[in-house]
Amino acid sequence: MVTIVSRSQWGAAFPIPAGRHVSPGTRRFYVVHWPVMTSRDERQWCRDIERMHANQGWGMIGYNFLVGMSGSVYEGCGRDVRGIHSPPRNVDGWGVCVLQPSTAQGVPTAPVSAEARRGARALYDELCGVAGRRLEMSWHGQDFPTACPGPDLTAWVRGGMVASAPERPQSPSDSEDFVMATASVDTPSHTYVLELNRAGHLWCKRRAQGSDQWANLNVNGAAFNNAAGAGNEQFRQATFATRAQGNAAEVFVEKASGGVRQFTIGPDGGVGARDLP
Repeated sequence: MVTIVSRSQWGAAFPIPAGRHVSPGTRRFYVVHWPVMTSRDERQWCRDIERMHANQGWGMIGYNFLVGMSGSVYEGCGRDVRGIHSPPRNVDGWGVCVLQPSTAQGVPTAPVSAEARRGARALYDELCGVAGRRLEMSWHGQDFPTACPGPDLTAWVRGGMVASAPERPQSPSDSEDFVMATASVDTPSHTYVLELNRAGHLWCKRRAQGSDQWANLNVNGAAFNNAAGAGNEQFRQATFATRAQGNAAEVFVEKASGGVRQFTIGPDGGVGARDLP
C-alpha cells in the first residue's frame, strides 16, 4: 500500500468544495501532469500549487495526487474527488502531477528521478486496484492541446511508465547547493539550460533537438581552460542574459568581482569566454 502524505501534513489551506465526490469505480485514466515551476521543498511546492490554483478561481488544488522527486506521494484534492486538471478527464481520470522542475519556458532542469518513477508507478498500480480495472496511462497533452507534461514525462508515459527506467549519470552539478537562477535558449540544433547556483557556479544542460538525452557541463571549469576565462571566477546570484548565436548559446553573467563575462557554448560542449569592459 502506498504511503500518502495527507493534505493536513503538507499544510493544505483550502478545503475541498462540497459536491465533488466521484466513485473510484468510474475512473478509467491515470493522467500525468507537471507543474512547470522551479524546484523547491516538496511540501512547499504543494502549497504553492494549491495557492496558484485557488487564485485561478478553482477554490482548491486541482490535482488528485502529486509525486515528488523524493518518491513521496502527496494527497491533492484526493482520491474520491472530481479534479480540475484536464477538461476531458476530470471525472473519469485521476490527475497526478509529478514535480519535475523546469524553467518558466517549460524546459526540464533536472531528470525525472528513479524515486519519482517508482512512486508514480506504485500509485498507478494501487489506483488500478481501487478502480477495479487497468487504468489507461495518459498525459495531459494527449487529451488537451498543451505541452504538459513535458518531453521527459510524456516519453515515460508513452513507454509504459516503467519504474526502473534508466537515468543519466549524476553530474557534479547535482551535488551543488540550490539553483538560484535559470535561463534557457533554443537554437536550430540544441536546447541549452543554464543554471547559476548559490555558490556562484554556472552549469549548462544541453540536448539535441528531438532527443530526450541531456548532457551536463561545468561552464566555469570548461572556460578556465581558455585564456580569457582563467581563474576561479564566481558569479552573482542574479538573472543572466542568454541568446542564440547560430547553433551556440551566448551567455552574459555578472561576475562577483565586477564586470561581465561572456560565454559561448557550442553544441559539442566547447566553451569560450571573454571579459567585457
